Amino acid sequence: MIAYVFLFTLLFLLSYFEKTSIQFGIGEYVFNGKAVYGILVFTILSLFMGLRAESVGCDLVQYHYRYEYVADIIQGGGILMNEWGFNYLTYFFHDILNLPFQFFVFFLSVITSFCVVFVLFRYSEDFLTSLIIFLTLGSFTMAMSGIRQYLAVSLLLISIIYCEKKKFIPFIFLCILAYSVHNSSLIFIISYFIYGVRLSKKNSFILLSIVLGTFAFKNLLGQIIMFITPQRYSGMDIFTTYNINFLILAVPISMLLFSLFFLDYDQENKMSKKNSFFYLFSCLSLVMLILSMNNNQLGRLSYYFNIGTAIVVSSALVNQKRNDYKSASIVKALISILCLAYFFISTPGGTLKIDNYTLFFL
Repeated sequence: MIAYVFLFTLLFLLSYFEKTSIQFGIGEYVFNGKAVYGILVFTILSLFMGLRAESVGCDLVQYHYRYEYVADIIQGGGILMNEWGFNYLTYFFHDILNLPFQFFVFFLSVITSFCVVFVLFRYSEDFLTSLIIFLTLGSFTMAMSGIRQYLAVSLLLISIIYCEKKKFIPFIFLCILAYSVHNSSLIFIISYFIYGVRLSKKNSFILLSIVLGTFAFKNLLGQIIMFITPQRYSGMDIFTTYNINFLILAVPISMLLFSLFFLDYDQENKMSKKNSFFYLFSCLSLVMLILSMNNNQLGRLSYYFNIGTAIVVSSALVNQKRNDYKSASIVKALISILCLAYFFISTPGGTLKIDNYTLFFL
């Protein structure tokens, strides 16, 4: 875990740039302190993820095997060709470009890093806090192992822009592309129809109460999800009970509660469209985590919406800072400590096996 200590330390130290008034231009482009920090974060994450050894992440070994035999997979067809987009991308790198598997991993790491940094830069009001939440509450861990699903997540993160602008054609194009990489991404289509909804504080509280009610109705919801699940996942046993550490649920619930009480509400007592959208994302993510008590595969659906928590918490912190700077600074520090504790407690010995980080050339 030493590598992760170094990673977080470096990201905290470099966050100095986010707070500076530094500004310079290259041609038509002008970079401020936040942009400089975003570029540094993108570079660091790309290198950290892209240069990791095959042993970092439990799924990488099978992806390496799939990489080497992708031509046979395509020729044979079958169920693996349901997600043809990933297969043909793999074929392009292996059979057309004739590149080693590590180049493929690096390419996917660059895509993931760019998409995450771009969305956080565009929507987060506190880039560092959102970044720490993303890195520590499961998404980063998944990205280090489940490269195929997180490629789909990355494409869908970019599609949020088209949700905001109500441009259905590019949105659905990215959804189809993501579906061709990982069929589970079909669930993200709902996001287009919820952007523009504005939640009141009362409605947000009712929504959170309904989400928590998932505990009581998780079996019924599991049956509904199985009904709409793509055929290749139909063999999952929805009603297998898993012993989930309560911390996995307690942290996002506490984040949602904090956001509920400290987000900015206008004269009509409503959130902005952006905060409403990402609050709904947070609720959807929490529902999937609760359903993972029946099957941990359902928990993987939460990664499509996890970015919501990172955005709304940062917005709530900034709004709290306007009213009480000192208490907001304390809360920000506590959130960072809580998230880091979550990561360093849950990662060692975790099922995704990213704890023993090493570089591929060592």
